Amino acid sequence: MADTEMPCPFCGSHDIIKPLSQNDAPFVECLDCGAIGPLSENPGTPTQAWNRRAAPSVDVNGDQTCPFCGEPKGEVVEATKWSREWIICGSESCGAFGPDGGITEWNKRHAASA
Repeated sequence: MADTEMPCPFCGSHDIIKPLSQNDAPFVECLDCGAIGPLSENPGTPTQAWNRRAAPSVDVNGDQTCPFCGEPKGEVVEATKWSREWIICGSESCGAFGPDGGITEWNKRHAASA
């Protein structure tokens, strides 16, 4: 299972690509919703980082926590060049990006994993 990616924790898709690289840190990306798994400078390979799952929970604002590390969401990142909007995980050690579509799509993740 070390080389097989689990479905996307946000949309449930199996349409996953790996490894991609951002500043020499490999990661896994969902081709359907645009979610990006934790950067692999964390322990393990990009696939192991993608396959790590935290128990579903909500933060003090009622928003879903990061499905990879369980930490509260961080800031909204807008990539106007690509007309995309992501929520980034609030944990610096995780570095995951939620699906394109901002907080609405970030909070839909339970529908895919239920």
